[in-house]
Amino acid sequence: MCSLRLAKLTPSLSQKLVPLKTIVPFLVRVFALCALIRPGASLLSALSAIPEPPIPEKIEFNRDVRPILSENCFKCHGFDKKHREADRRLDTREGALAENDGVKAIVPGNLAKSEAAVRIHSKDKDEVMPPPNSGKKITPRQQSIIDRWIQQGAEYQGHWSYLKPSRSALAPGKNPVDTLVQTRLA
Repeated sequence: MCSLRLAKLTPSLSQKLVPLKTIVPFLVRVFALCALIRPGASLLSALSAIPEPPIPEKIEFNRDVRPILSENCFKCHGFDKKHREADRRLDTREGALAENDGVKAIVPGNLAKSEAAVRIHSKDKDEVMPPPNSGKKITPRQQSIIDRWIQQGAEYQGHWSYLKPSRSALAPGKNPVDTLVQTRLA
């Protein structure tokens, strides 16, 4: 069935004179999906078989932690004073390390004293963060990322749009594209 659809798609694409470099990635994706889907299987079950990427050794705030906090925490513990709960900010290092009623949300290097880590692992519906009525949930993988980040010192980074771009170090004598592909495959 996939081959019939591809046969119908390919002529129409070539008639519009779409460059080959645009068509090839599209066709690769279609063939990959066709290979994954077996008769009777759904696309969702095929995609759920794709393993999660491993947790990086060195956690970076902007790459790994900020998306989790932004999705699950910043609505109540972010920059907006009108919606802030418990006078706790997690969007800035100063706010996260600040003591509030004798409790610190984050204590770099110490999970047991970091209230944020304790709360995201809590099974008590009155203590767990984010609260159940928020409709948000931190996955076990995300919990592990936050835990590792705290253990590594909970370093914050400025927003990526304000950081000066830096060049990655390349192995001498190697093509930069080869380095990029090897990094992604590793």
